[in-house]
This record gives sequence, structure tokens and C-alpha cells, in this order.
Amino acid sequence: MKSGAFANFRPLVKKLWWEVYGGCVYCGAALKVKEITIDHILPRQEYPEYKFDFMNCVPACQWCNTIRSDMPVEDFFAYIETPKYWQVRRKLITRASKPTKKGTKS
Repeated sequence: MKSGAFANFRPLVKKLWWEVYGGCVYCGAALKVKEITIDHILPRQEYPEYKFDFMNCVPACQWCNTIRSDMPVEDFFAYIETPKYWQVRRKLITRASKPTKKGTKS
């Protein structure tokens, strides 16, 4: 697929996964379709041939997708069970919810 094709692929994957799971496969957070991010089980950089493989894409909340990054899925599921995950997640959410001054980043 061409690079612009991902723009057409993403909404379809989001809608289908939302209908199946209704939220994040990692933490279970209920999400609206527009809040879902697509996480690639096999990282796109290492496995570009699976970028558009529906079975390699799962719905994730922004926080799980960000924190997981390129961590192996098995390790991430174990990490979610630790207090450290929830501490990192709270920090990210707090940072994202702080108002920023015009021209500055939080």
C-alpha cells in the first residue's frame, strides 16, 4: 500500500476494533472510536510488511500506546500489573491536561 493508504486503513481498523472490544486491549479503558489509537503488535519499523495487516493492529488508548512503545506485548501485559505503570500513566495524563501558555509546550 502507498503511504497515503494508511489514512484510509486507520478509520476502518478503529471502527472494527471498537465494535469488537469497545476500548483499549491493554488496560480495558472504554473509548470512543475517535479516541482509539492503533497499536501495532509487531512494530512497524522492524516489520514494515505487517503495517497494514489487520491482525497486527489492536485498539489502544493513547497512554498504553505511548508507554508500550516498542516493548514486547508479553512484557507490557506484565508491566501493566505493576504500580510503576500506573504512576507513569498518571504523570502523562497530568502533563497532558495542564493548560499551556501560548507558544510553550507542557
